[in-house]
Amino acid sequence: MNILQKSSTPKYLNKKRAGYSVIIFTVLALLLLICFVVSLLLGSTVINPIFAVKSLWTGDFSSTDFKILFYLRLPRALGGLLAGSALGVAGTIVQGVLANPLASPGTIGVNAGAGLGAVILIALFPSAVYLIPLGAFLGGVGALLIILAINSKKGCGKISLILVGIAVGSTLTAAQSLIKSLFPDAAYDATLFSVGTLSGLSFKSLFPSAYLILGGVALCFILTRALDLLSLGEAAAHSLGVRVKKLSFLMLLLAAILASCAVSFSGLLGFVGLIAPHIGRKIVGGKHSLLVPFCALFGGFMVLLSDLLARTLFTPYEIPVGIILSFIGCPFFVLLIISKRN
Repeated sequence: MNILQKSSTPKYLNKKRAGYSVIIFTVLALLLLICFVVSLLLGSTVINPIFAVKSLWTGDFSSTDFKILFYLRLPRALGGLLAGSALGVAGTIVQGVLANPLASPGTIGVNAGAGLGAVILIALFPSAVYLIPLGAFLGGVGALLIILAINSKKGCGKISLILVGIAVGSTLTAAQSLIKSLFPDAAYDATLFSVGTLSGLSFKSLFPSAYLILGGVALCFILTRALDLLSLGEAAAHSLGVRVKKLSFLMLLLAAILASCAVSFSGLLGFVGLIAPHIGRKIVGGKHSLLVPFCALFGGFMVLLSDLLARTLFTPYEIPVGIILSFIGCPFFVLLIISKRN
């Protein structure tokens, strides 16, 4: 039977699944909203929500609490939401194109390339903070192009692309360490960036990448049908008239742009692009019209929650959010490998 033919699933089952999806997305959106609001109010200084609402209502923007809320907490919360959404969607794209649940922007070297580009600019132009997003963007996209060029030899497939990505990513990570050794004055900022942190974000440092993230996520919503076709496998996609190589390249490029933009202001946040798509397939299935929005919401929730824990677990001390994500992601990754082996 043609896979494009109308499904023979009974209507009541389709309605049941649609109702289930609505419940899932409603609950996830509420959790994300609650986490966003709590992240604005909690930290080394606890802000009274009644006071915050009153300040907005009366227009009293001169208080210290309001300045903390608007100039420190709000950019940080928005940054966590944008970075998590971008990495979650980027991971969905990479796993869909490569048909491998163990793939992510990190495993194909994009994050390492973006990190290297940012670290180079931190070392060479420490005062030019506004250039860091550009360096991360060029580094991530450049790393992807290098990996695709190496893997373009005849007979190289999707598995070899991941292996090449791991090898190139390791080399780029070593290059980051070399730069930090050669430029000790910039080593602290570069190390903090390599770990991953949302501390010190401002609207000025956030919005150059925010526009690209919003546009890239919106474009991915439009291309969910293409991801479904690529997930069928090369042979099936070819039989449906899909230009697999061209479409795969464009989708991977979109994933690299999203991941690089997230890395540009949040640093190297690991495991989001791996965990979000995997949990999404367990909950909403493999259809990308549901999986992409789920990963956008869940990725944002994951980073916001981790950042909230990083700020409150050891108050008044704060740890980088990337450490919390690593503690969550490493056991998950090991369990995922074991389950796939079985």
